[in-house]
Amino acid sequence: GNDSEDLEARSPAYNVDRIKADLLIVSGAKDERVPLSQAKKLRSMLDRSGKDYGWHVEKKEGHGFTDEENRLEFYQMMMEFFDRNIGDGAVRESEVTQQ
Repeated sequence: GNDSEDLEARSPAYNVDRIKADLLIVSGAKDERVPLSQAKKLRSMLDRSGKDYGWHVEKKEGHGFTDEENRLEFYQMMMEFFDRNIGDGAVRESEVTQQ
């Protein structure tokens, strides 16, 4: 699109204050569909807001990881993220309010 006002209104980077869930940002440095600069912009805005997030950039990958070793590393990272946030390792809201 070309409407910068509309794009900013829908952009996660410009709406980090509305993000409630933890994020895992994974990017291929050679991604032409979603350039690394967009992930870096989101990371910058999250840093400014003090929000936690996971971050991983794979230098030799594009939009989707094709190297088997890189995919396995990503899947492991993703499973650990899920466990911390929605699995057995997750801190439940009820646990936070009891403390």
